[in-house]
Amino acid sequence: MNGSSVQVRFAKNLLESRSDTSPELICSPVETAIVSFPYQSFDRILCLDSASFFSDRKEFCRQVFRVLKPGGRFVSAELVLKNSRLGIIDSWLRDLVCTLSSIPKNNRVTPDSLSRLLRSSGFISDGFDFLEADVFGGFSSFLKKKTKEPYIPQRIARKYSRFAEFLGGERMKRYFQFVLYAAVKPG
Repeated sequence: MNGSSVQVRFAKNLLESRSDTSPELICSPVETAIVSFPYQSFDRILCLDSASFFSDRKEFCRQVFRVLKPGGRFVSAELVLKNSRLGIIDSWLRDLVCTLSSIPKNNRVTPDSLSRLLRSSGFISDGFDFLEADVFGGFSSFLKKKTKEPYIPQRIARKYSRFAEFLGGERMKRYFQFVLYAAVKPG
């Protein structure tokens, strides 16, 4: 599921160039699309860095469970809040980062709360892998490299350069994790 028409078009072109059959790729706001899908109509649902932006995680998990066939898998790679206790200032700063990143309050989950939510939605968890050591540092390096290119407007380059510093910094490590997880609908 992806709401970006550019990313969907890229994925379609890539799939078409590599095989004679391709899955159906849908580009639309997920909250609108998922409720229109028939009951038990998918065997797999993959969300890449997108589930944290849905307006209501609980409803999203219910709908994913509804549209998956028995034995179907839901896989996601996404940003989650770290399970650590934060002081008042760090809590406020993390909330500010979430707000500026358009992560809705109803969708700010930790690995523990996400695991509980998946179970309460009927899923069996198939594990969590934490990838932040590679994802945050790698994306930070990518942004630092790209913001030095001359064709990027200076104002935008400065903004992304500051974001790159945050991504590679200690606060990011204290506030967030990047998790890859799978959940199975019992068959």
